Amino acid sequence: MPESNTSVNQVQAANQSISGRTALLITAAGGLCFGIAGIVTACGLPLLAGFALLGAALGCRGRARPFWLVLLWGAIGHATGLSWCLVFGGVPWLLLTAWHVLFLLPAAMLTGLTMRQRRIAPASLALAGLFALGEWLRGRGDLGVSMHTAAGALARNLPAVQWVGIFGPEGLSFAAAAIGLLLGFSWKARRPAAAAAAVTAIAVLHAGGLVLLRSCPAPDGHISIAAVQGVAADGFKQTLSGSKCEDAYIALTTDAAKQHGATTVVWPETSCPGDPVIDESLQLRLATAFKRLGVSALVGCQVRQPGSEGLPVLRNLVLGFGPDGFLTGAYEKMRLVPFGEYVPRREAWPPVLGRWGVPEEDYAPGREWPPVPLGDAKAGVLVCSESMFPELAAKRVRQGANLLAVASNDSYFKRTPGAGQIARQSILRAVETRRSVARAAETGYSMMIDPSGRVLSESRLYERTVVSARLPLTNAETVYSQTTGWWPPIIAALTALASAAASWRRRGGSSAPSDRPS
Repeated sequence: MPESNTSVNQVQAANQSISGRTALLITAAGGLCFGIAGIVTACGLPLLAGFALLGAALGCRGRARPFWLVLLWGAIGHATGLSWCLVFGGVPWLLLTAWHVLFLLPAAMLTGLTMRQRRIAPASLALAGLFALGEWLRGRGDLGVSMHTAAGALARNLPAVQWVGIFGPEGLSFAAAAIGLLLGFSWKARRPAAAAAAVTAIAVLHAGGLVLLRSCPAPDGHISIAAVQGVAADGFKQTLSGSKCEDAYIALTTDAAKQHGATTVVWPETSCPGDPVIDESLQLRLATAFKRLGVSALVGCQVRQPGSEGLPVLRNLVLGFGPDGFLTGAYEKMRLVPFGEYVPRREAWPPVLGRWGVPEEDYAPGREWPPVPLGDAKAGVLVCSESMFPELAAKRVRQGANLLAVASNDSYFKRTPGAGQIARQSILRAVETRRSVARAAETGYSMMIDPSGRVLSESRLYERTVVSARLPLTNAETVYSQTTGWWPPIIAALTALASAAASWRRRGGSSAPSDRPS
């Protein structure tokens, strides 16, 4: 009898070992799909596959701990989706990947609790809620950055992206994660009803998105606007001489006005060669050109201005010019990129930082500025990485902006997927606020986006060109733009309720823990 028991235990142990190896392989495949979804955006199938494979791996985990499976999935997924960061070196890539994975820890720790129960729907909601909450948290604070998100992978899925106007990008990430996990759990547990519920949820979200798309508010007016993409600068260093760079952008602006009929032109971040605030002759040349063409313009430049201690500091500025050549407003970049535009506590870091392209001089954060008048439009300006943060776009809208203008210099990303990842954020900002977005990028992608998230025109990378459209102007309010501070706590509350439901033992039912959801 003891020999028989030993034999049975050995077989069970071998089966668990096989299941553990299978779980690791499925987890790795799921992480790879999630990473690919952030690089190649289509209908969202790679994204759902990534979450579904994670759910399947958790269901057949054997001896593999759920905590490590979730972290492995996140590490492979973010390392793949952020692989473009290798252009800066291996260390920045590893650090950025680790930063994204760090916020999966709450979901990883909760997984073991939820997976011990026989209730796959609450488990899916709980894990999806903590995943979405982690996305929100890693974008908070001065060091916050959130490049590779589930919502970003769905930005070009027009019906799906409509939901960000209500629930924001965190809500869209939550829905994608919950549906994918439920599909994976139901496959392993052989629960066709749960799989049918997940498919039904996809259909409902798609149909609801189409309804939201058709209910996009009617415009209060239009603006003929163009973005000029000069491919004249590399990072913050001019690859063309100052005069040639200026000539290139004036020529593109002329083309925008005469060939495209634009009344407003947006230049990219730092595209102006020189400091037009101090250099009066440069400012006069720009003003003369805009007056001759009869166009308003937003011009990105670097300036030195007195700081709080009276010493000159470097600022990332966008100047607004009217069709008469006079300055109409300005915006100073407020949300700076850590280690890209400034180094937190610079004195504590070793000199080796210079090897990774870290600037030797810090930029100073800007002050509050009202929207820039551009004829009938009031442009809320976002500079480059600021377009990643929903709260900044919502703030511009609350300040009275009926148009969003994104001035960006994406030349750091070269021809990597990083340029596409940050460009897609502008689509999310358009739908969240129901505002048109004009995006001008130094090397691309420059885009014209209407309030429903449709990309009306778009440039290619490293193409000197003009991108133009007649964009609607709206003053509508969305649920999310007015409540950006409320949705993440709602996610946390849903997560807590789902966790409690997953852990609650049914009265009169078996209370024994289960190795797999069913």
